[in-house]
Amino acid sequence: KGEIVITHLQREAMPLVRFRTGDLSMIDHRPCGCGRSVSLPHGILGRTDQMVKVKGVKLYPSQVAAVAKQLPGLTGKNLIRIKHSGGADHLSIILEGTPDADLGLARDKLKTALIIAPNEIQVVDSLSQTGVIDERSFKK
Repeated sequence: KGEIVITHLQREAMPLVRFRTGDLSMIDHRPCGCGRSVSLPHGILGRTDQMVKVKGVKLYPSQVAAVAKQLPGLTGKNLIRIKHSGGADHLSIILEGTPDADLGLARDKLKTALIIAPNEIQVVDSLSQTGVIDERSFKK
């Protein structure tokens, strides 16, 4: 996964200028009808400006939404709350869904997708706010 960067390759006698889109994507390699392969972006997965670093790992809210949408009983809407206590980050994820959603399965899938395990997962009927709430204080 990485940021899409656009570079103009046809300019002569001009400096190479790159435009950062801020969109996250992955490269998708597909076979072409001519027998070769083509590499294209695999859609937009999120934005770089939504990224937060938790426990030393980059975390995007779109990753949590993608996992939650795949699980039965969850809508994909989520709220991520980050606190700093006892010298470590505390990650809480609040998911919108039905009370019978399997939290153990959600924890396992989120740990695999995010590379870090959330400290707490909750499921609520309705979320009025989504996104990231970063309550960490880096003052000493």
